[in-house]
Amino acid sequence: MSFPRFTSIFASLSRRRMIATHARWLSRVLRRGDPVPRIPARRVSDGGFARMMSSPAGREYAAQWWDDALERLPR
Repeated sequence: MSFPRFTSIFASLSRRRMIATHARWLSRVLRRGDPVPRIPARRVSDGGFARMMSSPAGREYAAQWWDDALERLPR
């Protein structure tokens, strides 16, 4: 049994959380005057995102982003 209306509501909530997470991160970066990071051309296993993943806050942001992104996938 499928519930498309509820699926749409949950996808909308997840999308809002992802936008809010990104907005908090971007606001913090701009407020501090930090350089905006480039999107790495290397995989994480090859050192991509090394600077971000080197701090607990960076790892938490990445984990939250992936949790929200994967939550949107159909089950």
